Amino acid sequence: MSDKLYLIWINRLKLVCLVIDKTEEYERQAEKNFKKTMRERQALIHDNEISKFFYRIPIQTAKKRSDYWSVASDLSEYTLQVVIQWIKTHDLNRRVKFWTPYVLPTLEKKLKTYRKSTSQTSMAYAKIKDQFTVEQLAEIHTKLGRVSGGKRTGVCPLHKDTDPSFTVYLKTNSFFCFGCHEGGDVIDLFYALREMNKNV
Repeated sequence: MSDKLYLIWINRLKLVCLVIDKTEEYERQAEKNFKKTMRERQALIHDNEISKFFYRIPIQTAKKRSDYWSVASDLSEYTLQVVIQWIKTHDLNRRVKFWTPYVLPTLEKKLKTYRKSTSQTSMAYAKIKDQFTVEQLAEIHTKLGRVSGGKRTGVCPLHKDTDPSFTVYLKTNSFFCFGCHEGGDVIDLFYALREMNKNV
């Protein structure tokens, strides 16, 4: 009888270990997928901005009063840096320069405004990060389950959700929703919640 009990407990222990291994593997895969999604999203935004920029510049140049500022305003800081670098290398050895005298000054001026606002934004970000963790901010808007394998799950506060698809990763202080595919750190959650409340 004791041998049978012993075998049952050994089998249960093996099953528990298998479940823990699978959970950890699932977590690693989820984090990997999240990072890949964020990289692809950033690359797509960057590609769209570049193509719009090269489409709109000739249109503005053809006008009597060219408005390069409106074109520059639609670019993110990263895209601006890439375009400025491209202009500097493109016009370097050319006899007739178009980009450097006409477009470059506007782009550099716009980049300066980004850097100024970035310092103000980074102060606001630091304030939010000092006040909250992802877990604390999420708990204000949704009920999270118990800690299991370094994460907590609950119903997503960012969309109409019935199943707990919203996951908070305690080690990395980040979140990801498998329903609406939103994810990131406490700043991303703060602004996503703010945007959602605007639309309500």
